[in-house]
Amino acid sequence: MGKNTQNWREANAAKSNAGFAAFRQGKELYFAFIKAHGEGYGIGKDDDSLATAYEYYQTAVRGAQEDKRFADVARTHVELGKICELQGNAPQSVEHRRKAIDLLEALPQLKDDDKESIRDSYMFLAISLFHCGEKEEAEKAARLGIKKYTAANDPYGIKPLQTLISNIENDEDEPIVWSSGNSNPVGSAKPLPLTEAGTIDWEKASSTPQMKVASLTIGTGYFYLVAYLWYRAFGIGEASWQKIVLASVVSLPAVFIIIGTLNLLMDKLLKRSGK
Repeated sequence: MGKNTQNWREANAAKSNAGFAAFRQGKELYFAFIKAHGEGYGIGKDDDSLATAYEYYQTAVRGAQEDKRFADVARTHVELGKICELQGNAPQSVEHRRKAIDLLEALPQLKDDDKESIRDSYMFLAISLFHCGEKEEAEKAARLGIKKYTAANDPYGIKPLQTLISNIENDEDEPIVWSSGNSNPVGSAKPLPLTEAGTIDWEKASSTPQMKVASLTIGTGYFYLVAYLWYRAFGIGEASWQKIVLASVVSLPAVFIIIGTLNLLMDKLLKRSGK
């Protein structure tokens, strides 16, 4: 082997190692961020560590492109898309997700992780396109994503994408929420309001849709529980719908008393805990 050939191989090996190292450093910064802050669209808009992770991934992409490691190029574009979504940078997220899909789908053989990356990239491509106001393109990506998830018997992205399509068809412009605490990345649910100390502001939270639904659910549950107990205690003869309805109506005041008592107790407990 000639000296020039050896030098060329050593130089390429050094560049490849630098690319792998950059990818690893970007991954470490990404995981450190989500461990500290969770995941959510735009929650890391001004975070320096994410900006640094993006630069590391860009270095890794350039190295993989020079080595013609197209699978690694595609996988790194997936990671770049994740960074852009955390930064709330929808246009760049669209760019990276599209590149990832095109490159991965062009590979002769796909690993299971790559197939999953394609499905998820369609979902987040649709979300980012929605954020960019490109609703027609977002709907196309969403429908393609649903096909991918359905074919793989993977339910993860089907409901979010169906919700997104419904929002588009109903011409809704409500913000799309994606967070680690929300299994559905698409929707209009808002987080509970917090105090300056970072605890839940229960006074404001009581008027949120989540709390209203929770109160209705709890109230309905107590209603039927008391109705059932009332019927068991005073029911005569065999059960009938008429008797159950009558027992439910009679027990309604008791339900309100129970819920009111629980609310008072909860309020006292929260005040004692300083929340």
